[in-house]
Amino acid sequence: MLSVNTVKPFCVAESSLRVQHKFFSHYSSSPSLKFLLNNLRKNFNCTFTKKFYTNFESLKFSTGFKEHSSKILKSCTKQCVFVFGHRMRRSQQMFSLYKKLWSDFNLIYFLQKFNISALKRNKFLTAASIASGFLWEKERIPEDELIRLEDEIGFAKNLYENKDSPEKNNKNSSEDLCDCDRCKHLHNEDDWELFYSNLHMKIWRKEHEKYKGQGLYVYKVYGKWNDVTANDFFQVQIDCKYRKEWDQNSVQLYVVDSDRKTTSDVLYWEFLFPKMFYNRDYVCNRRYKIDDEKKLMTIVSESVEHPSCPEKPPIHRVREYWSHIVIKPKEDFDKPGLEFTITYFDNPGLNIPTYISLFYTITGMPEYLEKQKDAALNLAKHRAEYHRLKEKEKEKEMQQSPPSSYPQQQPEKRFLIL
Repeated sequence: MLSVNTVKPFCVAESSLRVQHKFFSHYSSSPSLKFLLNNLRKNFNCTFTKKFYTNFESLKFSTGFKEHSSKILKSCTKQCVFVFGHRMRRSQQMFSLYKKLWSDFNLIYFLQKFNISALKRNKFLTAASIASGFLWEKERIPEDELIRLEDEIGFAKNLYENKDSPEKNNKNSSEDLCDCDRCKHLHNEDDWELFYSNLHMKIWRKEHEKYKGQGLYVYKVYGKWNDVTANDFFQVQIDCKYRKEWDQNSVQLYVVDSDRKTTSDVLYWEFLFPKMFYNRDYVCNRRYKIDDEKKLMTIVSESVEHPSCPEKPPIHRVREYWSHIVIKPKEDFDKPGLEFTITYFDNPGLNIPTYISLFYTITGMPEYLEKQKDAALNLAKHRAEYHRLKEKEKEKEMQQSPPSSYPQQQPEKRFLIL
């Protein structure tokens, strides 16, 4: 049994941190001191022995950690590398599995959603989620294609007047045109057959080279209107909000993404189909150009995939669509009178009998173009009505304003004679 005199040196050590540190450093490896501390902890239930024992054990742990810090760091590094490699291998296996089960586009959509959830939870971005973005440098419609469409009005006009183009052999050369689906049908006068005709427009069609015998055609329209301005007709084509007003078949139509460097946009468009079929939706990459010198307005659109626009079953996604629109005013953009041409291809993904598709095209296409004309005329009427109301408001303000006040007569100055 320990005496009270044995405990006094420890009380002094508690009051002095310097003495305590020297004591620990000198007797840290003494087995007799361990035995003494254990007896103190068992026989004396006091705060001093608890604090003393705790300080001693913590100091012993810190000195051991300093001696073996390099070994501990190496073992932690090996463990982290093993865990990271295991996670990467599992991620690669999941990626390959879901790529086999799903399509590439659905996989990109899944990665984008995972990216959004990771941002909400303050997680880091993975390489796959970064790669799921829309790259304008790759998907942008080249300006050369817009330039090649400058002669499209002349080509369509020759078809309208049943004339041969003097530059027919040059326009179909492979040096000037690329290998895309749109350029293969550009300025190619072969196999065009008259499909519809009236006083103001004509429509031709020819079988698509890729889908011969399947009832899919490329259509070309040429028309002339004397009472519509080029600005209004162009606005009807590109204004999404106004299109939803005059086009009842447009269920949804809005801009998804825009290119800051050019006049390019990605559009989402849900089109209303007859009751027997599901609706169709389009994701289109559109670019337009206005040439003030040559007096031309050009619009090019093509189907594209965008991660912000996944498929929405049961709506059917149209994967193959492209169109060219060229507008030329007779005098100027803001004066009535224009001629235009539209060339487009649309694969709705349906096996419809030929007589049904023929009836729908003959009745629907001219009616749709007439709707565009009426929308352009209504746009001009709304603008004229707006200016008329503004002029009336100005006249009312002039009538209600008080007449100009005459300058007040200054009071007569009186001098005080002293």
